Amino acid sequence: VDSGYNYGGYLADALLDAGWSQEDVDKVKLWNSGYPKEPDQGTCSITKVRSVIENDDADQQTSGSSSRDMGDQGCVLVEGCEINDHRNFEIKLFEDPNGADDNENDFPIRLILSSYYWQGDSSGVPDAY
Repeated sequence: VDSGYNYGGYLADALLDAGWSQEDVDKVKLWNSGYPKEPDQGTCSITKVRSVIENDDADQQTSGSSSRDMGDQGCVLVEGCEINDHRNFEIKLFEDPNGADDNENDFPIRLILSSYYWQGDSSGVPDAY
């Protein structure tokens, strides 16, 4: 928490010390890399209201990249995930996400569509090269 490289508790404290309100600090969101398998590991010193969750991300879609270990809690379409399985993980993301104690307030930003299929020989976007 005391590290200048910590965007969780350290940043929140620094912003409060700089005169930001708690409401404004709560608007600073960070991606929870532990979701869906280990959401509490992904929040670390970040509150759940500042934590952004998603099942899989664009970085996992590039040929040769490795997916985050989601165990049986998620999957990546281009890595052999069945479409209905992926759809159910997306539904869970909104209806009952792992680690949420209060579905109305925990993880207020939930990202969808990070899985996609390449067509032909295309590569590049969605998140840049």
